[in-house]
Amino acid sequence: MSQPRARIASQLGLALAVILAIVISGSTVFALRSLDTANLATREEHLASEARLMADQLNTFHGTLRESTQRLAGLFEKRFSAGLSVHPDQSVTVAGVQTPGLDLGGEMLNNNF
Repeated sequence: MSQPRARIASQLGLALAVILAIVISGSTVFALRSLDTANLATREEHLASEARLMADQLNTFHGTLRESTQRLAGLFEKRFSAGLSVHPDQSVTVAGVQTPGLDLGGEMLNNNF
């Protein structure tokens, strides 16, 4: 091969290598951006799903708590249907604290287990 042809061939080869590098880099950047976008969408869907699950769990917990509270209120009303009365003049020490007397039908309930 003659000298000018060799120079032209090497310049064409170099230009082709640069173009290939640019095309490969561009396609890599495009693929990474597409992957990042897809990953972000997947994360958002996952977080939305988790938020819905937590909201459902909270609603279930709230409903269960309401039912349990109503049951306990019913038991309390049955147990103390005779009526509780507070006597501030009769103080009773409960756990080291002075508390007013609480009685049910003449029977003191403070510390009466």
